[in-house]
Amino acid sequence: MNEMKKATKLVWTKEVEEKFERLKKKFSEEPVRGYPDYQSDEPFVLDTDFSGTNLAAILSQKQSGLEKFLGAAARK
Repeated sequence: MNEMKKATKLVWTKEVEEKFERLKKKFSEEPVRGYPDYQSDEPFVLDTDFSGTNLAAILSQKQSGLEKFLGAAARK
C-alpha cells in the first residue's frame, strides 16, 4: 500500500481491498493506544528518528506490563 502513495492514479484492486481490511482489523486489536498515566512510577519513553530531511517521534509508557503507544509526531 505504501507504493500507492507514489502513484498518480489510485487503482483499487481486490488485493488492495484485502490489505486495507487487514490493516483496519489491526487497528482494533491489542495493543490499542493508551492514555498517559501521570500517577504511575513508570517513565514516559520517547523514541526519535531523523534524517537530513525528516524527523519523527513516538511517545509511549509501560502500563500493566505492556508498552502502550501514546502518540506520534512527524515532520518533513
